[in-house]
Amino acid sequence: MKKIDKDGYVYCKIQLDMYGLKQASILAYNLIKERLEPAGYFPIKESNALWKHRTRKKIFAFCVNDFGVKYFDKDNTQHLIDVLDKHYDITVDWTGRNYCGLTLKWHYKDGYVDVSMPGYIEQALEQFQHAKPK
Repeated sequence: MKKIDKDGYVYCKIQLDMYGLKQASILAYNLIKERLEPAGYFPIKESNALWKHRTRKKIFAFCVNDFGVKYFDKDNTQHLIDVLDKHYDITVDWTGRNYCGLTLKWHYKDGYVDVSMPGYIEQALEQFQHAKPK
């Protein structure tokens, strides 16, 4: 009760990211920018989600806590992995199968990708306690 002000509100300072908070994306963006810029990475002006490096041939998309990296060689990409690994617990998927909750099946030779979300409908039906259609 000591923390409640005279109007009945409780004010707090967020020192870490909170899942579901509407400000989460800007907090994550500012933090990643602070951590990546010293290593030579910067957001492309036209899109805050696309990033480049000053000298390395690489471009990547950043979405809160997922990275999709277009790379030309693994050595240059390892630089980004090393920078991220200093600050975060990371996993690397060289196949590019998972991004932002989507499952990607790449058909490089034919120039397209299949995007799916296996199990999504079943999970939604269960979450909303909806009977499966007959």
